[in-house]
Amino acid sequence: MPAATIIRFLMLAGDSQRAVQVARRDGAFSAAIQMLESKHPALADQLRLDWGDALIAQGDWLAAVNAVWPLPQARQRAIEWLLAAERVGGELGGRALVQRAALLPDTIERYAPTIDALSDPHANADVRTEMARALMEVSTKGPAVRALATHLLPAVAADRTAARNAFTRKELDSLMSLSGDPYLKADMPGWDLTQLVETTPLWKLTAPIECAPPSPGLHAIHDALVLPGQRYLVALGEAGVAILDGNGKIRQRYAVPAYRLVGSDLGRVALAVAQRERVTRVSRLDLVTHSIADRGVLPLAFFARSFNGIGWTVVIEQRILVLDTQTPACDPLWHVGDLGGQIHAAGFFADREVFLVKGSSGWRDWVYETPSRRLLSRQDLQIDEALPLLPHPAAVALQPAVQQVDDHAELRYRADRTDRRCILCIWPEGPEPASSFIALDRGIIAALHSGNHIDYFVVSTTAHRVVAQVRWPRATPAQVHEHLGQILFHDSEGRLLHIDANAATSRPLSCH
Repeated sequence: MPAATIIRFLMLAGDSQRAVQVARRDGAFSAAIQMLESKHPALADQLRLDWGDALIAQGDWLAAVNAVWPLPQARQRAIEWLLAAERVGGELGGRALVQRAALLPDTIERYAPTIDALSDPHANADVRTEMARALMEVSTKGPAVRALATHLLPAVAADRTAARNAFTRKELDSLMSLSGDPYLKADMPGWDLTQLVETTPLWKLTAPIECAPPSPGLHAIHDALVLPGQRYLVALGEAGVAILDGNGKIRQRYAVPAYRLVGSDLGRVALAVAQRERVTRVSRLDLVTHSIADRGVLPLAFFARSFNGIGWTVVIEQRILVLDTQTPACDPLWHVGDLGGQIHAAGFFADREVFLVKGSSGWRDWVYETPSRRLLSRQDLQIDEALPLLPHPAAVALQPAVQQVDDHAELRYRADRTDRRCILCIWPEGPEPASSFIALDRGIIAALHSGNHIDYFVVSTTAHRVVAQVRWPRATPAQVHEHLGQILFHDSEGRLLHIDANAATSRPLSCH
C-alpha cells in the first residue's frame, strides 16, 4: 500500500509509534495528514507535531516551522526554531528572516538594523539572493513581507547588474509587484540584465578540465563534505571534526573521532564514523546547534555515505537495514535479511542502492530504488573474479580495467550491457602502472599510479570520455568521495580539492 495509507490505518488503530516510524522512513507525513485531517483532526494534529520533529532532525528548520504553525499550541516551539535558524546566519538566517516576516508582523520594526545591513549593496549578495528567492516563494504576503521586498529590491537589482545573481526580468518584476511601493516603482530605472556566462555541467564537457591539488595543510583530512555557504566539513581522525571556510581555515570544531563522514541532503546534519577494530563508533552532529549525540557502536560491514537526516542504510551481519539515527539506539526503520549469500560489495547512489551477493549458486545483484525501497532487480551475474568488482548504477557490477592499446592507456568497462572503452592518456613510460577505480553516480574515476604521481581521470559513463583530470602526489594518495554532485579529493597532508560537477569548476584548499 502507499505509505500514507499505511500510516492512516496505524493511526486509526491507535499504533501511533509504528505510524511515525513509517512516516519517518518514507517521508510521508504530509500525505498522511491530508488523509486524516478532515475526519480525524486530532490524529492529524498529533502527526503534525511528529512531522515537525522529523523535519528538525533532517535539519529543515524552516519547513518544520511551517509544519506546526497551524497548531496554536505549537507556535512558541516554532518561534524557538525560527530563532535558532536566525542565529546560524548566512543563507539559512536570511530565509528565516523572510519566514518570520510572513508569520509575525512586527518583524520589520524588531529587525530594522539587520534589514538595513542586508540591504547594503556591499553586504553578502548570496544571502540577499536567497532572501529574494524566499520572498517569491512565500505564500503569506502581508505588510511585513511587502516592506522587506521594498528594502531588498534596490540591492538585488544592483546585484543583477553586477552579475552576482541570475534573476530574470520576470523574477525582478515579481519582486517589484510584491513590494507594491508606488514610489519605488516610479524611481526604479529599467532592469540592467547583464549577460551571464553560461556554465556547462561537468558530465557534458567535450574537453576535460585539468585540476591541480593545493599545497599541503596542517591537518590530515580523512574525509570531507561540502556544506552550504562555501564551507566544508572535514574528518580529522582522532582530532575530531571541523568546519572549514572557503579559504581552508577552521571555523568550528566537534570533539568526536571521525575517519568517515555521512552527509545529509541539506548539509545541516552529519554522522561521524570511526572504525574501532570489529565495531564502528557513530556520532550524530547537528551543524546548526553544534550539538553531538553519541549513537554507540555498530558492527558495520558497509554503509551509505549520505542520508536524509534520519534514515541511514547500512549492512550488518549480512542484513540490509535503514536505521533511525535520531533515536539513541538507532532503531531499524526497514530491513531485509536472507539474501542467499554473503554481501561482498555495496554501492549507494542518488536513486538506487546496489548489493552484490555471492551464494552457493554464484553471484546475484539486489538493487533497491530509493527512497521508496522498491526492489528493482534481482538477477544472476557473471563475474570475472580476476577483475575489480565495483557496484555502479549503470552496470550493477562494473568491472573496469586499464589496458595498453598502441601507445595509449585505455579504460574498458561494460555499461548498459555494452562493452565500452575510453582513451585516458598516453601510456606512461617505465613499469606498467597500477590502477584503481571509484564509482560515481554518473561516471567512474580511473586512477593510474606511475612515477611520482597518480593521475585521476573522471570518466562519464554516458558520453564515455574523460571530463576531468587530477594529478596528485603519489606519496600521499587521495581519497575520493562524491556527495550530491560534488566530488572531493583529500589526503593525509591536509590537501582538499573540490570539483563542482554542476558548474564544472574546481577549488583547491589547504586545511589550516
